[in-house]
Parts: sequence; structure tokens; C-alpha cells
Amino acid sequence: MIAAQTFLTDQRLYLPKHRNASPQISVILPLPKGSWSHHFAATIQSILDQSMKDFELIIVGDGCDQTVINALVYLQANEPRIIYAHHDTWSELPALRINEGLLLAKGKYIAYMFTGVEWERDALLHLYREIVHCTSPTVVYGSSMLPTQQVFGARYAFGLLMKNNIIPNHAVLHHAQIVHEIGGYDCHIAVRQFCDWDFWMRCAKRYSFVYVDRIISKVRSVKAATQAATDLDVSRFICSINRSDRLRLSHFHQFSVDDVLLLYRYLDSPLVDVIKNRYMYPWLLSHAAGRIEAIPPVPRESINLLVVLVHKDASAEICFTNFQEASNNSIIPFFYYEDQVTSLAIQSADVIILLRLSSQLAIDLQSSAIALNKPVIYLLDDDLLGMHELKEWVSWGPGSPIYNRISHLIKHSDAVATYSPLVQEVVRPINPRVCQLNTNILRKYVESKLSDDRKPNDPVRIGIINTGSRAEELRFIWPAIFRLSHEKGNSVHFEVWGEIPNGLPNLLSPVTIRSKTFSYYQYLDSLTSIRMDLMLVPLFDNIRLRNGKTPIKYLEATAAGAIGIYSNNLSYVAVNDGVTGVKIRNNEVDWYRLMKKWVETPYVERKKIWSLAKEHILNEFTTESQLNHFYSFLELSKFHASARAKRFPDGKPRIAYLLNPEDQQFYDHAMIAERYGIELVWRLPETSHKADTPLIAAIKRRGEVMEYIPDVLFHPLSSCSNQGTLIKAIADWIKDHRITIIHTPAFNILVAQAAQTAGIPYAAFKISGKIDPGELFKQYNRFI
Repeated sequence: MIAAQTFLTDQRLYLPKHRNASPQISVILPLPKGSWSHHFAATIQSILDQSMKDFELIIVGDGCDQTVINALVYLQANEPRIIYAHHDTWSELPALRINEGLLLAKGKYIAYMFTGVEWERDALLHLYREIVHCTSPTVVYGSSMLPTQQVFGARYAFGLLMKNNIIPNHAVLHHAQIVHEIGGYDCHIAVRQFCDWDFWMRCAKRYSFVYVDRIISKVRSVKAATQAATDLDVSRFICSINRSDRLRLSHFHQFSVDDVLLLYRYLDSPLVDVIKNRYMYPWLLSHAAGRIEAIPPVPRESINLLVVLVHKDASAEICFTNFQEASNNSIIPFFYYEDQVTSLAIQSADVIILLRLSSQLAIDLQSSAIALNKPVIYLLDDDLLGMHELKEWVSWGPGSPIYNRISHLIKHSDAVATYSPLVQEVVRPINPRVCQLNTNILRKYVESKLSDDRKPNDPVRIGIINTGSRAEELRFIWPAIFRLSHEKGNSVHFEVWGEIPNGLPNLLSPVTIRSKTFSYYQYLDSLTSIRMDLMLVPLFDNIRLRNGKTPIKYLEATAAGAIGIYSNNLSYVAVNDGVTGVKIRNNEVDWYRLMKKWVETPYVERKKIWSLAKEHILNEFTTESQLNHFYSFLELSKFHASARAKRFPDGKPRIAYLLNPEDQQFYDHAMIAERYGIELVWRLPETSHKADTPLIAAIKRRGEVMEYIPDVLFHPLSSCSNQGTLIKAIADWIKDHRITIIHTPAFNILVAQAAQTAGIPYAAFKISGKIDPGELFKQYNRFI
């Protein structure tokens, strides 16, 4: 494989005699081979003419000739802001030269420029004036005017950026700190055409973006304006792999620009073949004709999830991206909007997840995935079938086209995931293959400890989270908050994430408004950076929809170090009142009374409740604690997909267990399968009809009819004189009962022949020790 170092060893660095040791801005300008022209001269001049003067210009040549050296050394004699890194070697990898420039940069902020583009005279000044007011690492950007007089650049929204790049790379200024935290540009050959978009997407997970509504740059060269046709599937799949450690600038020299093993480890072979043929081989023929290695595929290490969205959804970040981090890339979600999904994307995924979709297009995608034998999961993090109870969603009511489409998607999915027992019961009549997941939070956000250095006169910090969906509830409890503020004054301090609805009276206590962020992880960083005491979590329960919410605010309040005060709503059934939090009826008097009580409660007593909540969440709600359950659910969805043709009329697959009445361990296999939505069918040996074992008693307590079959079917190597008749009888029984798979703890030739005659899989195994549900369904899938 070819390391970045290959293209760095011939560096000749031309420094000015008096280089500024600490400029405000470092401007990085990669100079490709053959790009020296009047366009490039105009580009440099537009940089040097900036009204903002405190910057350095780092030009990194890529395969340039002596003419370029002469010209830039001449310029440098009169312009000490120019630094030039020259290379005779041609890499044709702009990201590699940008990273080289980042390593040379001394500025507090970083800007990028490219040949054929010119800055407006105040471009840097406009971006700089915005970024100096940012209190945390931020990406500030504006717009660019293309030769067609079209404006490229739009106000920031993560959903827009995720769908298509909206940020011109020559109209950006960001803190230099960012590249030292998340790494530089990805200079892998396969990422060459979308390396800037990939960088913005990685930034978006942790940092704020601020849009300056001005034309920052003008593209003069048609070549510079022509964006290479980015392969949607390649960009989506590669950008979804967590590569932060690989992209650290400290490792840059060792980075393999043609690493195909990385691709094989995380991507499906057909997609890797596309990447090699479209991107890698053409580059290698130009730059490493004698060093093309034939690397055979290696087994893929990840479960790849195609997550289909209709819009940006925080639940996608919470659920899937958390599991990706906790599993160290063993689970990788690839996010697509429903109008962007391709056949190759479906083929390259292990499981298709439809997140809150409701369109005819979603039904078509579901049908395509099923036709390709891909497991399909429909994920409901809200009660979409109850949306019509809100007046603004009344058109979603039963019988409406959208209600019918959602019901269709639920019914025809192999499995349905919900986050609420209430929503689970709503879904079950439509699709019994429903499984409850818990909302989750990464362990690192919960593990921080409350500070014990409080002083007696420190104010009690009260948090309020209003992302817009609970504005009505906040208005309702505001009189109680105002009364508490009037009484306590400066002894309480309110922290508001989001905004206070218009028209509410100002509080008489200090209030800090923390602006809404587009990144959920940035929001969690903000939430956990302050030691909170109480968190107010009101939620009405007057409609079914509100009772089906996830308890995510319980997790967030605890991560912030606070005791949550929650409405006594079914959504917070996980909160143990008075033990892990405080529940309250929705009336103003009770809200005031309990807020006052807990403000006046000694810190030591509050800490006891917070500690119990923390322990509860670490055990049951962290991503890490749920990882095994999520793996199991994915294996279950594969099982349900494999069993489509063998489902019973009620929609459930059936597993027949030939059960020895003494074998408790094998019985436990069945219990786990049932917990995941499998219908059980028992058969016991004839000689056990008078048996009285704990296992027989347990089956009787379930109210099931005991049915028996010949003992010969329970012995591994048994044979009998009438085995042909017996095999046919068992095969007929399998067909009559629509059995999906038959399971015995050890192999039996008669059972195997009966299963083969009936055309169903036969599983013969028993897991010893503690039974892992994921391993159980993986075994079933192997036999299927």
C-alpha cells in the first residue's frame, strides 16, 4: 500500500525571512500540477489584497515545475506572508496537500483557497468578525458566486448538509483546533471527489456552523466550478465509517492512500469493486503503475444498516450512531434520504431500516428490499398512528392515505422496533413481530461525577429544555417557575436550552439561554459541561401520542447531574418516584410546591437521588448496556426475513422444540425466542406424560396443552422398524402446523429427514451457560 509519506519526502520548503509566528489566520492553497495561469495569479492577488491583513498564505505545490518556484520566490521577497512547500512528485490528491498545509499552519483559524477562485476584498474580514464571537470551535462560512451567476451556499441545517454539500470550500473559516481534534482531510483515493464534504460532515457531529449571508468568493474558472460527479453510494458508505483515529494529523505520514483492506473490512464486496474500478485503478495506473497489488477480499467485520430517513432525525443519531461508537464500527449506519436510495445501496446493506417513513416511495423501497431478500425493520420512535390527535396533524387520521401507508409499512416489515410499551401495543395488532428498544445514551456522558466543592451560598441551578415540541407545557408551568423565581431571587439560576416562548414574563432570577444546536452530541457536550441541580421535564398526557414518548429527558437530566422533576406520564414509567427522580401531577400548585421543596433540600440529599438515577441508567439505558440486545434484534430481523414464507397466519414464525422434560437449559432457549416474538410449539417424549419435573410444571402453568411424540425422536442415533411412516407423520405435522424451523438439542437423523421432507430447516444445537439471544438467532439464521 502507498503511504502519504511517499508524496512528502521531496518537500522543499521556501520560508520568508521574517515569518509571523502567530498569525490570526492560515490560508491553505493547494496548487495542482499545470494550474499556473492568469487564473492562479488572480487567485493569489485576491488573497493578498484582503482588507484583513493578519494572515499567512501557505501554498502547497503538487508536481509543479521550476517556473512556479521562481514566480513564488519572487513574490515572497516582497510578501513575507507567503510560505511555499514545493513537490516535484505529483499526487493528484488535493486532500493530501491540504493536510500538509495544516501541519505547516500557525494561525488560530484556517481558511482554504483554490486556483480559479477569487475572494471579495472583505471576505476574510466578514468571516473573522463572526468567528471571534464564537465561544467554542466553530465553522463559519458564506456563499460563492459561480460563473453561471448562480449562488452556491445556503443557511446551515444538518439535514441539508447530509443530503448534499451546501458549503463552498473556498468560503470557510474555522478554528484550527478542529483539525487537531477530529483529524484533517481524508486523502484516500476513493474520497478524492468529496473530501471537503466528508470533512464538513465529520465537523457537524461535534461543532457549530454559522452562516454569513454574503458572497465571499467568486469562481472565475469553469474548471474550478465543475464539480466531479460524486458517486452517491461511495460517498454515503465511506463517510459513514468512523475514521477519526486514522485521520489524526499526527498519523498523517503513515496514512495509506490506497488502503483497500479498510474498504473490505466495512463494505460489501460489490461496492468495493465499484470503488476500485471507478476510482482506485485509474489513479494507480497514473501514479503507481508498477505497484498495483492484488489484495484478496477479507471477511467484513461490520453489520451494515441502511437507515432511510425522510428528514434529519435526532433519534437516528441517538440510536444508530451511538451503537456505531459503542461497537467500535462493528455496527455501521449508512444514512440515506428516501429519494436518494439506490439499488446498490440496498444490495450493500445487511438490514434496511425505515425510520418514520410514510410515503408511497417508502412502500416501493420496502418492496425492493424484500425482493432482494433484505431484512426490513420499521422504526417508530413516536406513535405515528396517533398523530391525528394533534390538531395540526388531523389529516393523518384512520382511513387517510398517510395512515394507510404507515399501516402498510408496519404490516409488511419483517420486524418493527418501538421505544415505548404503549406504541408496542398499538403496533402489535398490525404486526406481531414487534420488539421494544430502549432509548440510549453513551456511557461517557453519564459517568461524570457531581462536584462536591459546592459552597453554602452557591445558587441552585435549574435546567429547562425546550426544543420547541414542549413549548405548550412550558407555558403551563411558567407561573409556578415565576413564583419560585420571585421568592428565591438570586439563590436560583435558570439554564434554558432552546428558547423561552414569547409573551412570558421575565424571571427575577439569573437566566442563561443556551442556543439550540444542530448536533445532538454538541448538545450533550453543552448539557454535561455544567453542574445542574434540578431539571424540569413537563409533559402533558391528554393524548395518546404524548404517553408514547421516549424517556430521553430522564437520561439527559441525569447526565447533566440533575434530579429530574417529571410529569407523572406513562413516558416516564422508568422513573421511580422519590428514588431516581420526582414525579408530579400537572397543576401549577404542585409544580411550585415540589420545585420549592427540592430547591430547599440539602445538596447531600439531592445527590443520593441523582446517584441512584445514574446507577439505573448505567445499568439499563446506556448504549453499552443495550448493545447486546440491539445485536440480538438485528439477528432477529434476519430470522424474520428468512422465515417470510413460513409464518403462521397470525404473522408470527413458529419454532418447534422437541423438549426433554429434564432439560431446563434447552427450555431456556425457547423462552428467549418467545421473548423476541416467536411462537413456540412443544413436543415431549411419550414416556414423559406422567413426569413431574419443574420444567413440566412451568409448561402447565402457561396453560398449554401437552403433546407427545415417540421417544425415538429424542435419541441422536435412533432408528426403528417403521421409520418411513414416522418420518412422514412428523413431516405432515410440521406442514399442518406451519412450523418455520424445528429445533432439538442434539442431532437426530429421523427429525432431519422429516424436516427435509417438509421443506423446513432443522437446527440441532444447544448453547451452554448463559444464553446470548444474538447468538441464538445467529445459529437459527445459519441453519436457515
